[in-house]
Amino acid sequence: MRIHDTLHDKQQAMPTTHDVAADALALSSALLASVSHDLRNPLSVIHGAAEVLQERFAHLVDDEHHDHLHAIRRECVRMDEYVQGLLQATRLLVGGTARLVRDWIGIDDIVTSAVDRLLRYRQHARVVVDIGAPLPSVRAHGPLVEQALLNVLDNAAKFSPPGAAVNVRVKQDDGAGVDGSNIHIEVVDEGPGIAPAQRERMFAYFTSDDPQSRGRAGSGLGLAISRSILRAHGGDVVAEPRSDAAKGTCIRMTLRAQVDA
Repeated sequence: MRIHDTLHDKQQAMPTTHDVAADALALSSALLASVSHDLRNPLSVIHGAAEVLQERFAHLVDDEHHDHLHAIRRECVRMDEYVQGLLQATRLLVGGTARLVRDWIGIDDIVTSAVDRLLRYRQHARVVVDIGAPLPSVRAHGPLVEQALLNVLDNAAKFSPPGAAVNVRVKQDDGAGVDGSNIHIEVVDEGPGIAPAQRERMFAYFTSDDPQSRGRAGSGLGLAISRSILRAHGGDVVAEPRSDAAKGTCIRMTLRAQVDA
């Protein structure tokens, strides 16, 4: 009896998979809060310094350098909005205590901005965008949705062969204009593809970036963060085989065309 009781007590003391995942998510949230605080101060300094240079030395700076300074200020603001929005999304995921600050945004603007950002640091990437009929605006946190898409684009570009295009298709469910219809952003690559058993795991935190083991355990965060962002908006992101049966992967992001505040 005592041995049985001891084993029972040890089993109760052992953390479950759910407990470990919850603890890891809570730790990630705490670390993110700390990092965001550390990031905001230098971002503010960089933004202020660029503003001073732009205003005080406007007569000494040519148009090209003026554009660079403006880009520094713009990206500082964008990064600050992203960090704060990501904090909100994480708090929603962990405890449901935060509300995302939403505004009406155009999906075409989100796609254009995300692609532009990708090409700044993956200059050899090829991206082909296909946006069909005019789409309704969505009520969302713009910087967060843009970052979610950028993470997906970066993943697709990373696993694509040299010279291969990443295709972005944007479409709405049949029945456009009806409350609750969905907007889909499909990012299709020509990479090695993902085994069916790995498609869900690639959205887990700490998933490998190794092209030979796409979707296996590792250190990645991008797609997991994208899923957290989309789900905080009432949407989702999933991986599917390409509809044309060619080699590669289709990652589909879904947002509701109309979302309650």
